[in-house]
Amino acid sequence: MKVQNCTVRIEANWMPILRKQEKHYNVMKRLQKGAASKAELRSILEGFPERSTEIEITTEMQGDEVSEEAAKNLATSVIESYLYDFFAILNVSAPGCCDFYRGQLVGGSFERDIPLSGFYFDIAVVGTLEKEWQQIRTLPLAQTVRWYDSVRSDIRQIPQNPMERALFALLHISKIDTDPMIVIWLFYAFESLFQTRAGENFSSLVQRIILLFNLDDTQAKIVRREFRELYNTRSAIVHGGFEIAHPMQNEVLDKAIDDHRLRISETAEFGLALLLAAIQETIARGWRYPIFSERLDGSKIG
Repeated sequence: MKVQNCTVRIEANWMPILRKQEKHYNVMKRLQKGAASKAELRSILEGFPERSTEIEITTEMQGDEVSEEAAKNLATSVIESYLYDFFAILNVSAPGCCDFYRGQLVGGSFERDIPLSGFYFDIAVVGTLEKEWQQIRTLPLAQTVRWYDSVRSDIRQIPQNPMERALFALLHISKIDTDPMIVIWLFYAFESLFQTRAGENFSSLVQRIILLFNLDDTQAKIVRREFRELYNTRSAIVHGGFEIAHPMQNEVLDKAIDDHRLRISETAEFGLALLLAAIQETIARGWRYPIFSERLDGSKIG
């Protein structure tokens, strides 16, 4: 990629992560079959891989001469941007498959946290399996990469199109714990992707969602019902009708925090599933992002 008159080449060895996933998968398969004794169960559980894994990422820079310190700073920033893009691409292609929770970028001029959690992608997938929502699918990785490159072709930090705004919102959601801001980011994403004005009425958003998915009456009724609940929660947060928890959110001090988190996560679950399904539907149609236009017609006399 090009940045500040330099071309930066990035290489990453993801094999340690793949081996970890294989070990985890094998253990889960054995657990699903069941254990005949406590000793066998302990033996199975000992097969779980270590929680932390290290991967090596290197950069090669060509272009304008810069100081060693400036080169390190630039390389660290470029790698961080690469990891955000990598996370987004994989989780749009196969939601829930990539998790950088508590990840750190070390070895540059200073350490940087990469706190991107796959949790919300997981709950969106579970929601679509259990409920009558728009289904999340697994897309070919090459197709997703080609689409992503057309939407976000460099490392700019300010979005340039509706889909890029939706993706940035999705990344913000991936960085926060269960918090009312999830709902706010969801509506930023919906209003960007479906190109409605901020605060535009509920019906406009729902009609464009129905149009994108080409829903029949039964499916449209489900979307309208679930989206109404999400929209009401958003309105309550914006206008002060939703109780905001203490920043600690400590359930030891107040058991009501558990119910508060559950209310947010259950409401956001549908929104996350719908947003992911809409992004995937756009990719499947071969579009960078949908474009909506108004049409004027009338009833003829006679």
